[in-house]
Amino acid sequence: MRIPMPWLLVGLLGCTTAVPPEPGPVVVLASFDTTRVDSISAYGGADASTPNLDALANRGVRFDWAMASLPTTLGSHTTMMSGMDTHGHGVPRNGQPVPKDVPLLAEQLAVAGWDRIAVVGAMPLESDMGLDRGFRVYKDTEFSSWFGSPRKGADEVTDAALKAIDERPGGQPLFLFVHYYDPHSPWEAAPQHIRDQFVSPDFDIDRGGLDGLEVFRTRARKGMKLKKSRVQQARKLYLAQVHWTDQEFGRLLDGLDQRGLMKDSLIIMTADHGEMLDERRLGQVYTHGPDVDLPVIHVPMIVAGRGMFDVPKGVAIERRVRLSDIPNTVLSAASMDARLGNGEDLAAVWSGTAGPPPAHFAEATRSGLNMRLGKSPEGVWPNLQFERTVIDDDSMLVYTPWTGEPSRLYAVNDEQTEVNDEEKSVRLRAALDAWDAVAPSTGAGAMDAETEQALRQLGYLE
Repeated sequence: MRIPMPWLLVGLLGCTTAVPPEPGPVVVLASFDTTRVDSISAYGGADASTPNLDALANRGVRFDWAMASLPTTLGSHTTMMSGMDTHGHGVPRNGQPVPKDVPLLAEQLAVAGWDRIAVVGAMPLESDMGLDRGFRVYKDTEFSSWFGSPRKGADEVTDAALKAIDERPGGQPLFLFVHYYDPHSPWEAAPQHIRDQFVSPDFDIDRGGLDGLEVFRTRARKGMKLKKSRVQQARKLYLAQVHWTDQEFGRLLDGLDQRGLMKDSLIIMTADHGEMLDERRLGQVYTHGPDVDLPVIHVPMIVAGRGMFDVPKGVAIERRVRLSDIPNTVLSAASMDARLGNGEDLAAVWSGTAGPPPAHFAEATRSGLNMRLGKSPEGVWPNLQFERTVIDDDSMLVYTPWTGEPSRLYAVNDEQTEVNDEEKSVRLRAALDAWDAVAPSTGAGAMDAETEQALRQLGYLE
């Protein structure tokens, strides 16, 4: 499928009035921050309500086993934009800018004459973190300005995206990236009337910590039980945030349709990572960052297209895919050279022409208990002692070096069932060790006080 040459204003013969350009093709990449697969009703999530994502899945392809490379916002989005995992792009965690020599998707599209607009909902993706490279418009939270803040609501993201589209010149092809932060704790972004649809009016998360979940975590760490009713209500409060984000994403799609931009459109929805809820047998609950279990690295991914980007309708794909597959999927759809990073073209997956999925690696970004636990020496890749995993075939090996405990082998299924298979454990551990052996030989860079304060305010720093 070949994208036309940049669209030009053409005057009618003998007239002085120019003909308005036809809308160019549009590719939308939408990222829902901190969104678990089971928070989406199209994936069978109990009590979930995401009608817009459900409709998108019904007219497109739903990937049931998409994987993230790490449970942190900046690094995971760098994977989406570079086609590389953490050891490839060198972004170990939030607050560590993208290296300037890492090629990014928007830069490739700029060379080919595409317009590029981004609107992001939280400070970890601020322009000074480096993901703005290649975008003509990059709307962030302006947290360092007088009126800025570390986060903006889903309604603000949608408003800003539609405004930027209305102000864009010409009708050239458009790549739009939107990042919705609202499913991230403290789970108070959704308006009260939406929260009231999900949780009892008298339910309120304990406000003992920066993000409102510290009491939940503390009780779990001490081995204390949480009341079943509170666990259920906490999940529903989280689902309210995802529902609100789905509503605003639907408003964005409606706005694009009203502007005549959906005739030739490719929509990709995914998440940077999930969230641990009450899965205490797996790791640290009501957070993300310290663990690489499936609740945090198994993410939704839905692709739907129209016109020149037509894709199969209502198809569910079981084959494993990765966030790193997004850039080459977009470049291939745009009839460009798809060689960004090492990701696949998802069209080959849904068409059945792709081979077996490659092994997938992921790593945590902190211990979650104490900043000193698992800290690497200066000049060493900072995540090497944190939890890590390799997934191959139907198995995943999880290893947490800083604890001194042995690796654990699990089945890749909804329950992440622990299994015993010595041969698989040895083979996967060798693969994980080989991946770690090629980690970048760089440590975490110094963080300025303003960035550190904002990340602490968002609950990222211990």
